[in-house]
Amino acid sequence: MEKLDSMYENTWNDLCTWERIKVEYPPHFHSYLELLTVTDGECEVTVDFVTYKMEPGDAVLVFPNVIHSYRSVVSPVKNLTFMLPPAYFPLFKDTFASYRPASPIIKGLYNNETVKEHMHMAIKENKSKTLFGPPTAAGHLAILLGTILPNLELVPSSKDISSEGRILAYCGEHFREPITLETLESDLHLSKFHISHLFNDRLNISFSRLLRTLRIDEACKLLKSGATVTTAAYSSGFGSLRNFNRAFAEDKGMTPSEYSLKHTKNREKA
Repeated sequence: MEKLDSMYENTWNDLCTWERIKVEYPPHFHSYLELLTVTDGECEVTVDFVTYKMEPGDAVLVFPNVIHSYRSVVSPVKNLTFMLPPAYFPLFKDTFASYRPASPIIKGLYNNETVKEHMHMAIKENKSKTLFGPPTAAGHLAILLGTILPNLELVPSSKDISSEGRILAYCGEHFREPITLETLESDLHLSKFHISHLFNDRLNISFSRLLRTLRIDEACKLLKSGATVTTAAYSSGFGSLRNFNRAFAEDKGMTPSEYSLKHTKNREKA
C-alpha cells in the first residue's frame, strides 16, 4: 500500500487536545484519529465527501487517512478537539486500519455527563506537566473510544488511495514550492482539467485557496516560534512580502507583524 502523508500538519508526535472557539479548515487528512465535539455554535463537517451538520452536543469521529473538512455556520463554534495517535490505543489498531464509520457523527455525545467528564479530564491531564498527565489523558480517551466504537456501524475501508488523496498529499508536501496545476499534472500523471474538476466539485475548494491556506498556516507556526516576517513569508511559499502581508491580513484579521508581536508577548508571559 502506498504511503499516505498528511496534507498539512502531521508534525504532532503525541496526543493533542484543544479547547477552541473556531473550526474552519479545508479538505485534509492525517494519520491520527480525530474526535471533535461542538459545545456551542454550529458547523458543517465533510467526511469522505459527505457533508453533515453539527449542532451543540454533537461529535464527529474521523478515522486515520480519511479526507475531511470543516466550515463554520453559526460562529463562534466552541469545540473540544482530540488528535489521537492510533499507537496509543493498540487494542483498536485493527479497527482503525480496516474499517470506517458508516456515519461519523455521534448526535448529542457531549450531553452525556460521563462522556463530558472524561473529555474535560483528558484535556486537563494532557496539559499537566507531571509524569503521568498525558498517560492519564490517554486513559480517559480510551474509555471514550470504548464507549463510542461499539455503538457505531462500521464498514470495511478501501485500501486504495483516491486521486483526491494523492492531490492533497502532494500539496501538503510541496506547498512551500512554486507549484501550479501544470506541476501536479506532470508529477501525478493526471490531467490538469481533471485536477481542477476534483478541486471544485469534490474538494469544494480551489487549488489557489488551498495553497494559500497551507502557506498561511505554516507562516503562523513560524511566527509563533519567533521567525521574522520575511523568513515566515518566504519559508512558507509566498513569492513576495506584499502578497504575504495582504493574504495574511485577509485571513487572520491582523498583519503578520501584529501576529508575531502577540505571540512574542504570550511567550514572555509563559
